[in-house]
Amino acid sequence: MLQLKEISMYHLKDLAELIKDLNVVINPGEKVAIIGDEGTGKSTLLRYLNGDNEINQFVSVKGDYTNHFKKVVYLPQILPLEFEEYTINDYIYKDEDPNLMRYDLLYKVAGELSFPQDKIHSGQLMSTLSGGEKIKIQLVKMLMQDPDLLLLDEPTNDLDIQTIHWLENFIKNSSLTIVFVSHDETLLTMAATKVIHLELLQHRKTPSSTVANLPYKEYIEQREKSFEHQMAVAKDQREEYQKQMNKHRQIEQRVHHELGKAGDAGSGRLLKKKWLP
Repeated sequence: MLQLKEISMYHLKDLAELIKDLNVVINPGEKVAIIGDEGTGKSTLLRYLNGDNEINQFVSVKGDYTNHFKKVVYLPQILPLEFEEYTINDYIYKDEDPNLMRYDLLYKVAGELSFPQDKIHSGQLMSTLSGGEKIKIQLVKMLMQDPDLLLLDEPTNDLDIQTIHWLENFIKNSSLTIVFVSHDETLLTMAATKVIHLELLQHRKTPSSTVANLPYKEYIEQREKSFEHQMAVAKDQREEYQKQMNKHRQIEQRVHHELGKAGDAGSGRLLKKKWLP
């Protein structure tokens, strides 16, 4: 179980709020999608869940974070530059205890991702791989660690269609807890069982967070219905306001007409008192 309680984030540069009072509990087996427009803190939140202290260079975080998962692994949007000059073999085994590695998973996942096994132990540099191959080898390294929490940042970027389908089915059917940032509607619809929606409202100055214990598609449908209802209420209010304004103008016109006929101020005051609210 993972819990965020009253989490708020502020930009250190101008102290502008990025995330405010986020409360969420992530239970084992849940597939949680973090969604929102660009610049709403999705990737920063994911890095925070991974315990990445480097975010402290640009944001201040307040609140309580409790994590009971034993092994957390993280897939960034872009492979860190420090790993570009590693060989594939060195990257796979870096910082790993050989006695704890699941070699069966290594070859199983590599096979499912159509990543040649002979490449895994080669001296080929990571920098020579395509964007999709880099994601594949990162997934291999992550899953061979036998984690119980996966954090994925835009995992379908640069992947071929076949691998995207594999990833969709993996996230949907895996028993692991997976938290992922994505704009991929198909992936979100297929896999997400809970949604964290980060927004910046009122000219992108006021942060808002919504946590929905719903599949992505149901959340979007519910949100659209709520928006349509709000629009209908606003329309009714506008129409009622217009009716009242028309009535008021008619009364004003009648008052002015009668004033012209009455010819004295005393009668005018009586007419206003009679017809105007």
